Amino acid sequence: MTEPGPRTVRIVLDATALTAWVRGSVAVGEMLIMLDEEHGAAVVPLSCLVEAAHRVSVSDHPRRKSSTVDLQVLYKLLQA
Repeated sequence: MTEPGPRTVRIVLDATALTAWVRGSVAVGEMLIMLDEEHGAAVVPLSCLVEAAHRVSVSDHPRRKSSTVDLQVLYKLLQA
């Protein structure tokens, strides 16, 4: 099955949303999955990515031992 063309940016994730997602927020994860299903894209400003990385240490990352599905969805959304 082929993708229906380029993805359209539909959301901008800030540092708070990224931090919540990394810490296991179901709401942010569900939003990313819905965005992927609608063939949308997310934008993350570099400054927000740096701030979120500063806020969250590796030990806070609950997805370390779980599936990488959420990470794959985020990667796909950020490729647009």
